[in-house]
Amino acid sequence: MKGDLHEKENVYTFVIGILGLIVVIAGFNEFKLLVSGRKVDLNTASISDFDKPALIDGKVDFVYGPFATLEETQKTYGVTTGKTETNFYIVGNFSGEMYESWENGELEFDTFYTVLSVADKDKQKELDAAAEDWVNYLTSEDENEAPPYYSIEIKGKLEKQVKDDDYKQYYSEAQDDLSNVSVEKDEYAELMITNGEVKATFTYVFFSLGLILGIGGIALGILSAVSDSKKKKLEEQSAMTNDETFNG
Repeated sequence: MKGDLHEKENVYTFVIGILGLIVVIAGFNEFKLLVSGRKVDLNTASISDFDKPALIDGKVDFVYGPFATLEETQKTYGVTTGKTETNFYIVGNFSGEMYESWENGELEFDTFYTVLSVADKDKQKELDAAAEDWVNYLTSEDENEAPPYYSIEIKGKLEKQVKDDDYKQYYSEAQDDLSNVSVEKDEYAELMITNGEVKATFTYVFFSLGLILGIGGIALGILSAVSDSKKKKLEEQSAMTNDETFNG
């Protein structure tokens, strides 16, 4: 009975260790970004700055979309307990202030575009409003109509584009649509922006805790298993000795 309980303890220790490693893997990319210290300002960056992961912040004016929406459902014991919708937009690298200054001949900058994914409902409403105003402006027959001026704050990280085939199709169709307003294919950045602040303190604590649980749990599990194995062998040897003594 005691041995069974000890074996269960070993299993629990291994499980805790594995869960710790899962936590480490889940938080590794954000931890790596924070340690690297690489940060990009959307409004001063060039398209070449979007070639590798980094933290990013800035303001956007031009918004198109959403051209795609990812729906994720959370279930507990088969019952739906939550639902998350992530919208994907195409945004320019300029703020409303920058665009207005450019129109007045006060500022020059190289324009490029990137995908922005957003799950926050309030931020989606801001982006949806800007996108609607830009559609109205670009399709208006009034040549004197002023363009929309927005400066929607974003903060997040640069990541690889989604690999899903449906996403690729929707993204390609969006690019084709924007080609009608002279946005060329070579003006799109390689990486996309995932909106959502990466909090340093939380990430460091989360990653460190996972590392401690992972390494500690597995190490204790291995040591305990080795100890049990040695103890079992000693008990077997002791039993054999006792038998020999008794029979002698």
